[in-house]
Amino acid sequence: MSSEPTVDESSKQHCNQLAVPEAAVAPTEPQHTTNSHLNDGKEVSVQLGELDETPEHLHPLVHQINTLNECDLLHIAEITEYVVTRDVYSSLPCRGGSWFLPEVRNVEDNEPQRCLSCIGRGTVCVTICGRRIMFPILRMCLCAMIIALVWFTLWNALPHSLLEPGGYIWDTATIVIVSSFLGGLVCRVLQLPALVGVLWVAIAWNNIPYEGYLTSGIGLGIKDISSKFGLTVIMVRAGFSAYLSGIALHWKHTLMLSFIPFALETVAHALIASAVFPYYDFNWAVVQGSICSIVSPAVVVPGVLYLQNMGYGRGSGPLSLMVSSVGIEVAVGVWLASTFLERIFFQQSILTFGLVGIAQLFGGAGLGIILGVAFFYFVELFKGDVQRLPNGKLQKKYLFPVLDLVTFVFLTVAALLVFFGYAVSLAGGGCIACVLFASTMTHMCLRKGNPELEAQRKYIGKRLAQVWDNLMMPILFAMMGAKLSTASVFSRDFFPKVLACFFGSTAVRLAAIFIVQTRSGLSLREKLLVCVGYCGKASAQASLGPVATALVATKMASLSDGEEPSVEILKMKKFAENVQQASATYVMFLAVVASVGLMRGGLALFQKQERRLREGSEQDSGTREEEMEQKV
Repeated sequence: MSSEPTVDESSKQHCNQLAVPEAAVAPTEPQHTTNSHLNDGKEVSVQLGELDETPEHLHPLVHQINTLNECDLLHIAEITEYVVTRDVYSSLPCRGGSWFLPEVRNVEDNEPQRCLSCIGRGTVCVTICGRRIMFPILRMCLCAMIIALVWFTLWNALPHSLLEPGGYIWDTATIVIVSSFLGGLVCRVLQLPALVGVLWVAIAWNNIPYEGYLTSGIGLGIKDISSKFGLTVIMVRAGFSAYLSGIALHWKHTLMLSFIPFALETVAHALIASAVFPYYDFNWAVVQGSICSIVSPAVVVPGVLYLQNMGYGRGSGPLSLMVSSVGIEVAVGVWLASTFLERIFFQQSILTFGLVGIAQLFGGAGLGIILGVAFFYFVELFKGDVQRLPNGKLQKKYLFPVLDLVTFVFLTVAALLVFFGYAVSLAGGGCIACVLFASTMTHMCLRKGNPELEAQRKYIGKRLAQVWDNLMMPILFAMMGAKLSTASVFSRDFFPKVLACFFGSTAVRLAAIFIVQTRSGLSLREKLLVCVGYCGKASAQASLGPVATALVATKMASLSDGEEPSVEILKMKKFAENVQQASATYVMFLAVVASVGLMRGGLALFQKQERRLREGSEQDSGTREEEMEQKV
């Protein structure tokens, strides 16, 4: 058993450290008396009997607080909340960003490297391979009971076939829960993105003991809806990261990094794919190349935030350059892939394809900007019903429910843009409108430097991150794995060909990223960090990879009873499967490489820079001391 103190003992120790000496405490009045004074002309009575649970040395402070007016009390409350958040809440252990991730931290030097212990409250601690993993067994059992309760309720409310193995709900829920927990746990220990583990476990689950045995009940509709909802969240978060004030720090290199590596990688991939795959139409090679070439915000942004939360890379540097570029590239990449898919499936001429593509680009951008401005003022009108405090600020317990509702409406509008775009065969324009909608909303919150609006933007962004981490990411990558066959992905007819595309296009991308950083003011190591971190692939591939397969399935479903699919449709089905499998291959490899390279390489780089600055400052101080001694 572990000898660590319990929560109550730790709290007592912390309070004892904060306690002031008795000599410094002014004598207090006897309890159960009344202290009256005037507060802005109003008499306030304080019953000291209410202070029985307050430490004695704080009684004078309580008396002094009761002499303050309303505005002073609000300032004191804000200062107290800030200090408590900084010094108390920040020291609490991090449980991970998702419900399926346990607490994992590195083992300290004075702790055992291998042990199994119970630290109370049903939590089991396992220390292995330099990692200390906390398994909240009691909480996990309670969650399992809740899942069983929900299942039994649905069992009595819906047809039993949906809740049995092979059923629509059973197979979908099972693969999401299993892949999220097992994949998230493994990647948490190995310090890899959880989405990689979710994808790996989902692929294995789909192929045990043979393809589709455990996932036959997952219908095409749930896969299509999950892909489009995932694309919605990706587009919104990309728009949140692409705002003018962030781009303005290094706008030239931001634009070059957003367009040039993606364009060159797409061309290289398309040329190689058209040579190794039997694509009779070059548009299929472009679709595969454009989808596989889009950088993933789900890999870049968490790695950047990890380093920035440790105090590294703030301001204009390699990290801000990647964050400001990733949103623009995602928008352009999704637009390009969607327009080429429309050209294939709706047989557009070159002139129609060009005009429709340009119209979607500018029309979607204009619509997104208009909706972003309108939504900003809608939020301000919605906040008008919340009564403000005497200092002009909004009370948080009333503001946060309003912002939660605003976030829901925000996601609803964004989903409407994406789904409506697909419904009217203008998917590229819908995605562009979604990105500009979020970006305009962000710009409106930041343009005047209003702290309240900036806090509002951060709150909505935090809620969007929670939606992605806890809901859309597990569902999206579990559904992606449910569509893949290991026999097809690793077959002799496919795997060597996709590896040729992978190595060739990735080499072109790395070279392009390095070249566009010329005259950026970054050191060689910082440029290499951007090269590695900005090649991650994950979210866009998971959302767009299955789109072609869904379109082919829609064509086949539209055939009349007894009508056999044509040779053209069968070829399109094979090509769509190639696109989907190639997208998954890029995710399985580049998500790991980019995440590990960004976090580990960035940490080593910035720590080395910090040591050099410290040594340089010490040398400068020593030189100044010598000069002063010589003058004396």
